[in-house]
Amino acid sequence: MFQIQRYRDLLQRGRDFVVARSSLTDVEDASNLSQFVGAAARMVEQLFYSTAQLLELYSIYRARGPDLDARAKEYVPDALARRGATRAVGTVRWTRQVAGVSAILVPVGTQFARSDTNPPTAYVTTATGEIPAMGTQSVRTDGPAGDIPARAVVAGSAGNAGVSTTTKQLVTLSGTNGVTNPTPFVGGVDEESDDAFRARIVEHVSNLSRCTPPALEARAKTADLDGHRITVARFRLEPWEVATGILYVDDGSGQMETFESTAADEDLIVSATGGENRAYFDHGPLREDLWAVTRTPLVGAPVVLVPDIDYRVIAAQQLIVLSSVAFPTGLTAGDRLSVAPYAYYTGLVAEAQRLINGDPLDPVTYPTWHGAGVVPRVKVPGVRWVVVNAALAVLDGYDRDVVIPLVELALSDYINGLDIGSDVIHAELVERSMAVEGMYDVLFSQPTTNIPVSDTDVARIRSTDLEVL
Repeated sequence: MFQIQRYRDLLQRGRDFVVARSSLTDVEDASNLSQFVGAAARMVEQLFYSTAQLLELYSIYRARGPDLDARAKEYVPDALARRGATRAVGTVRWTRQVAGVSAILVPVGTQFARSDTNPPTAYVTTATGEIPAMGTQSVRTDGPAGDIPARAVVAGSAGNAGVSTTTKQLVTLSGTNGVTNPTPFVGGVDEESDDAFRARIVEHVSNLSRCTPPALEARAKTADLDGHRITVARFRLEPWEVATGILYVDDGSGQMETFESTAADEDLIVSATGGENRAYFDHGPLREDLWAVTRTPLVGAPVVLVPDIDYRVIAAQQLIVLSSVAFPTGLTAGDRLSVAPYAYYTGLVAEAQRLINGDPLDPVTYPTWHGAGVVPRVKVPGVRWVVVNAALAVLDGYDRDVVIPLVELALSDYINGLDIGSDVIHAELVERSMAVEGMYDVLFSQPTTNIPVSDTDVARIRSTDLEVL
C-alpha cells in the first residue's frame, strides 16, 4: 500500500546510506553531508506528495468537481454525466377584488416572486391565462382548465416553495390586486453533488451488463425527458410468468403515466403469405393487459382470437405470437390479422422501456439492457394516495404563517420521495415535522398510525390532501 515517506525519515535513511558506503562520518545537521542529503530528501518527499495527489485525483472515491466528471467519462464513456439542476414547477393565480366586464390577459412569461426571500426567488408563467370577464380569479386559456402553470426562473432547490408564498408581483398586471400559488412549487433540484454522483457511478458500474434487478432499476432511473426524470424504480418478477417481470417506475408525483390510444382497428398483417406466426403492433409499449385480436380469412367470417389460447402478447416488445397449438403451420395465405383500438405508453414510461429494450436504430445510445429470454415490462405502480391532517404549535417568537408552509413542504418531500413498496411511517412524519425550525409540537389526526403499502404500489400525496393548521 502506498505511503508517504516524510522528510526526517528520508534524511536519516540517506545519512545511513552514505555512511555505510563511504568514509564520511560527519552527519550533524550543519554538515555539508547533511545539507546535500537533506536537499535530496526534500525533493524525494515532494515526489511522494505529488504521487499521493495524483492517486487521489484519479480515485473515484476521492476525486471532486471536474476531476470526478473526468473519472466518470473514463469509467463509462458517453454513458454517465453529472445531472444538472432542474426548475421547480407549480401553478399561479392572479385575482381582482371586483369582477369586471373585460378580461385581464396574463401573458406567457409574466414574472412574480416569493416575498420571503432576499433577493426574491423569481418565477415565470409557462402558459397563457386570463382573469375572464365577470370573473375574479385567473385561469389557463391555452390548455387544460385550471390555474396557470409556472416554473422557477433559476434551476435548483431554492425554487421549491410552499403554498401561498409567491405573492410578489414583478410585473404589475393592471386591474389585479394580488398573486399567489395555490399549489406548492416542487421538483427543483440542485446540480448533482459529488457524493450523489459518485454513488451513482459506483451503482452503475457495479451493475453494468449484469441484468440483475438493481441493474434494471438503475438503468430506468437514467430516463430523462427535458429534465423530467424517474426517481424511483423497483423490479418484480411475475409469479405466474416464466422469465417475465414488471419494472415499476415513478417520478415522485404518482401521476407520471401518459399514454395515447389508436383511433381505429389496426392491421397487424394485411394479407398473410402463409406461415406467419408473429406480428408487431405499430405503437408501443402497450399499456393494457387484454386486446381484441381478430383473424379474417380470405374466405369466411372473421374470428375473434382467444388470448393465452390462440395467441400471447409481449407488451414490452409490441409483439403478438400465435399459439403453435392453435396455428401449427401459422396463418393461411390471404389471412388478415387485426387488433381493435388499444392504448400505448408515451413519455417517461416509453423512454424507460426503450432504455431497457434497446433501440436497433440507435444502439450506441440505447444498447439492450436485459438478458436473453428475460422480458422486463415497464409500468407505473398503483398509487396509495395519502391524506395528512396535522395541528402544530410553534415556539414563542416564531410566525405560524412561516412555519406551516415549511412543515407542509417537509411532509410532502418525505411522502413523495418514498420508494415503491415503502410504507408511510407515522414516527417519520412526526420527526420530519419537528425538524423544522420553530416547531414546538405536532399532533396528527390523520394518519394516526403507519400506512402499509404493497410491493407494487407507491405512497404519494397531493397538496389538496395535506392540511396543516
